[in-house]
Amino acid sequence: MENNEYIKKIPCTIFGFTGPVAAGKTECTYNLTGKWTTQHSSEKKRNMSRKSGYAGLKIWKDNNDKLYSTDSSIQKFSLIDFVDNKLKKIFKKLKKNIKEINYIFKSQGKYKLKNINEKDTEKFLAKITEQNNKIIEYLKNIYEENDYNDDRDCIEILQTFENIITELSDLEKMLNLEFELINHLSIIDCPGHHEVMDTMLTNVDIMSNTIIIVSASIPIKLQPQLKQHLAAIKMSGIRNIIICINKIDLVDKNVVKSVKNDLDDLLDKLDINPKIIIPTAFKKKVGHQTLLKSIIEYFPSNSNLNGNNNNNLIGQISRSFDINKSNQSYEKIKGGVLGGSIILGSLSLDSEIEIRPGRVVKNKNGLLCKPLITKVMSIKSEKISIEKAFPGCLIGIGTLIDPYCCKGDELVGNVFGLKGNMPNVYYPDITINFKICKELGYDWKISKNDKVNFQIGTLTIRNCNLKNIIKNKKNNKIAVFTLSQPCCFDENNNIIISKKTLDGIKVIIGYGNMTSGDIVNLT
Repeated sequence: MENNEYIKKIPCTIFGFTGPVAAGKTECTYNLTGKWTTQHSSEKKRNMSRKSGYAGLKIWKDNNDKLYSTDSSIQKFSLIDFVDNKLKKIFKKLKKNIKEINYIFKSQGKYKLKNINEKDTEKFLAKITEQNNKIIEYLKNIYEENDYNDDRDCIEILQTFENIITELSDLEKMLNLEFELINHLSIIDCPGHHEVMDTMLTNVDIMSNTIIIVSASIPIKLQPQLKQHLAAIKMSGIRNIIICINKIDLVDKNVVKSVKNDLDDLLDKLDINPKIIIPTAFKKKVGHQTLLKSIIEYFPSNSNLNGNNNNNLIGQISRSFDINKSNQSYEKIKGGVLGGSIILGSLSLDSEIEIRPGRVVKNKNGLLCKPLITKVMSIKSEKISIEKAFPGCLIGIGTLIDPYCCKGDELVGNVFGLKGNMPNVYYPDITINFKICKELGYDWKISKNDKVNFQIGTLTIRNCNLKNIIKNKKNNKIAVFTLSQPCCFDENNNIIISKKTLDGIKVIIGYGNMTSGDIVNLT
């Protein structure tokens, strides 16, 4: 498939909105795509994102190099709807102004404005232009006959209709613009509250780029989750970072400068170098063009479509669903659906894939892992059915798996790929070479039987026990940990280590990589 044809249907890169709560991440998603990602009832009730939101973003460019953004469903972009709405507002303005004219010039008789019932936008524009020109001609005749040319109020009335000529001319130019699709991306809107830190960590590993949103109306020191999100981004190896200082319309310039200086200090402390920092006010679309230009410049697309083949397919599962309705006939029941992204290779319709660790069951000898083998029945990206998917997009995979096994994100953290060509599953013990990050504000003094949490890919593993300390140097620590559940990954995977503080808030304390581990014999 040609690249330009591919991006019309399917996103070619993934980026996530990260940052503290109430900074404007969901607002920015809506500003770019027109989609409000807080869908769950509990989110609407508390006005706070608790689950990750997903959207598709298309960026278009007109022949004047101005950029526009829509959601993924738009196949051919135009400004007809925008122009049509503007024309309706202008016609209402004409009606209002005619009432004012008839009141002022009662002696001249009543001027009647013809009603326009026209669905074709170009004809609608032509008829409004014609009526506006007639009104201007009518006013000029009155002014000449009655010597109103020096009357200030009359001059302002005439100027109002002459300004409408400029508005109509601009709208006519918009109708003649041509648009080109520049990029197509998948968006993950991560919640920022400390209660749902796990949700953010689950998604950070499948992003290749991120936009960090910071509020200008809150001092940096009062946005503690910002430091945690920055740490997770750094530890996941994300280098394509855009930062938006949002809500600049709510504060004065000096406050914005103060927030920017504090942010620079924090970034220096964590050794993070963003590509650009943009002042924004999403509700008023301040910084909108700069943000779109930066996304195009700094978030590269996956252009090597032909180089991604099925032989080394690896993907991560970030959601899983049972899409069947209750009391549905067994003849209409469909298999479970997996949500996630491809890390390596490509996935084709009708392929047979393996999911590891799969079902984990307890027996008298401990835990038993049963990988799931299934045929790919469908692949969708933003409700668009496709036959083949590559890295760079969020996809939904229809399978033949028992929907009960997929219900309620049951398979989140699993890895899918081709049978016989997948990473090992490790349990119970793994050895990790890791580093503690004191700059995050938590100095972990490691000791045996400490309980920590691991984030490995999309899998959150809680209450991992520190079994044995092998090396305890300042910048190099090696220890054996006992996992609380099996995990499929390889030595190249980053492991983010977190721990709950005394007040119950999860904080990131370090990161590392596995050096060895107990490999599970799969059944």
